[in-house]
Amino acid sequence: PKLPEIPHVMRPPAKRASDLVALLFTALVNLPLLVLLVFLTVRLKPDLRRLSSPASVAFAGCILATLVLYVGYWLGLKGVSFYQTIYYLCVLAPVTAVVGSYSLASVKQMRLAQQGKE
Repeated sequence: PKLPEIPHVMRPPAKRASDLVALLFTALVNLPLLVLLVFLTVRLKPDLRRLSSPASVAFAGCILATLVLYVGYWLGLKGVSFYQTIYYLCVLAPVTAVVGSYSLASVKQMRLAQQGKE
């Protein structure tokens, strides 16, 4: 006995929000980040003179590299797959930890030297 042919019907594509609504919600999601950055720069007035040691600059670079890696994965850039991101993080995380330790030690030495002068 021959079975009857079953026709396949494709599901209609899901409806998307308009570009205006998407842009509005993107702005609302990013608003707390903007508020945080304004608060950090205007209200707290960070002292960047303590970042003058090479270890501190290297630590800031490691943190920036980690953030760039996250953004590259999130945006789905070519060559930044999940496993590559994990691989690079496994290489970058210990380097960041060691450089951060040296950076904190240099900041501590600067702080103690300033207290000794007072």
